[in-house]
Amino acid sequence: MIIQSPERKAVSVEDLSLARQAAEGSDDAFAVIVERYSRLVYNVALRSVSSPEDAADISQETFLKAWRSIASFRGDCALSTWLCRIALNCCCDHARAAKRHRAVSLTVQEDEEESKVLDIPDTDVTAMPEEELTRQTEIAAVREAIDSLPEEMKTIITLRDISGLSYAEIADILRLEMGTVKSRINRARAAVKNFLIERNFFT
Repeated sequence: MIIQSPERKAVSVEDLSLARQAAEGSDDAFAVIVERYSRLVYNVALRSVSSPEDAADISQETFLKAWRSIASFRGDCALSTWLCRIALNCCCDHARAAKRHRAVSLTVQEDEEESKVLDIPDTDVTAMPEEELTRQTEIAAVREAIDSLPEEMKTIITLRDISGLSYAEIADILRLEMGTVKSRINRARAAVKNFLIERNFFT
């Protein structure tokens, strides 16, 4: 049995029940929610920050905020949608904090003659199979292309092409019309392709 809100993804009665139990203080109910949606939240975070460690931190922060505000969940959208919204907000907070940190780091580095702008670990490229090297290069290029996008495009293409959410889910999460979602995804994909063409990954 499901509850269907107009033009929104259905929310299961089970999820609604779990949310209500968690709101009443049930650790077990919230543990089920975490187990059920931790992969989704982690994937959304990972494709936004491209760092497993940061993604794990964002996932923890997401569920911490969800626990604190679970009483506000009314079932007017899917629980997964509600959690994704929190995760995206956490990703934005992380990006702003990282930007401030980079600005401070650059200021400090200007006063430290021996400091390094980049600290890249040594990698034995020759030890990697050629196919794996090519694959990793392509992945890095796509990530760079996505990172170059405006935040609006980066978010929407991450949700669709990386996290695999449906147009309806994305529309629900971002509170956009379906047509707007589709057009923004198309523009984001075109921007990624142009980025790769300019760098000779496509011809």
